[in-house]
Amino acid sequence: MGTYLVGYDVLRSYLHSFLHSRRPLYTFYQTFCDVYLDHGNANIYIALSYNKLRMAGHNVNFNIGFNCPDCGDLPGTIICDGTSISFQRRMFADRIFLEPASLRSNLKRYICGGSYERGIKQKPLEKKEKEQLLEGIKHVSESLYNLLLELEEDNNLIPVYKDLIICLASPSRVCRTLRPSEDVRQVLDGLADHESMPVWGNAPLWQSLRQHVRILILIYESRLVSSNLLPLLQEMWMVSLQPFISSNKEENYATNDTLEEFVMVMECHESPNVPFSILRTRFRQAPKVVIYDNACKLHDYCISRDPFFFQDTEFYIDRLHWDNHTSCSLAYNISLYPQYQHLNSQCNAQANAGLKRIKDQLSYMTAKNFMVHCSLYLWNKNRLIKEKRDYL
Repeated sequence: MGTYLVGYDVLRSYLHSFLHSRRPLYTFYQTFCDVYLDHGNANIYIALSYNKLRMAGHNVNFNIGFNCPDCGDLPGTIICDGTSISFQRRMFADRIFLEPASLRSNLKRYICGGSYERGIKQKPLEKKEKEQLLEGIKHVSESLYNLLLELEEDNNLIPVYKDLIICLASPSRVCRTLRPSEDVRQVLDGLADHESMPVWGNAPLWQSLRQHVRILILIYESRLVSSNLLPLLQEMWMVSLQPFISSNKEENYATNDTLEEFVMVMECHESPNVPFSILRTRFRQAPKVVIYDNACKLHDYCISRDPFFFQDTEFYIDRLHWDNHTSCSLAYNISLYPQYQHLNSQCNAQANAGLKRIKDQLSYMTAKNFMVHCSLYLWNKNRLIKEKRDYL
């Protein structure tokens, strides 16, 4: 009960649309649903929501496309290069309670009901817009959806819950409304323990509520506490914690000595630390040869931080960038070594240039969608290379 399947034919259809016509997932979803509507399936939006289709793509295993059939798990020669694709910091969807922005905008218009909010008049929602809002909220948060249904039945609750709803409708991080601190956690635990008895009868809890979660004061002062409030607060608490869980460097950057699919996102400009981190955390054994446009600095960086791991590794500057290294040792010039004459030292830079085809779409994706689509593109590129190699 409640499960669903999305066939690989649907995902492959999107893959080709994304790679060849640069079609975003939402546009593909709308086209896909329109085809079903043309065939008389009026329940397609209910049976397959946009979020269901999006999450199906997140569960695809790309690992098989990130393993070289010749080199295996321990490639001897690594050619490095970085590229400038990015997503916007505001697209960290796991820090915001509601996505997309249109849903937040309509929620704010709904709760304001045509009144002024901070000097700006909010246009009231039309009936169809309200229906679309409730349908969108239902797929994101059941507790918020049920709370809105209560507000629909009793308009007297709207002023009581207005501040909380406006916080959820803002583009600000949830951790600003519910700080992920021990004090706030104790307040939420206290509210859960006193769900069947009045909070205002517990002086320490009431004082903590006033100090740490001011946004809830009006709700509890009015004593109009909805049964859906606590589940909603628990959802907000989990979203509030998410940025700090995903930023845990011990969890994200611990050694993972396999060359399965991964994309490393830089939070600053490219530096020797980036290839060093990849080589040190993804390789059980250091490669024999590393070719990089800044190999001289990378060599120093690696030897300074882990000399034993990189003791037998040879570092070379690629042919394109060698002329810029006027003060570096000639030993870094790969063109001096006949055994490497057959190597295309710019192959990684040439491959990265292909990512520009999807650069525009990636820049408007959330962090998770960005990683999935980068993996999708690289997996497909590797798949085509392997198929061509097998054919020849």
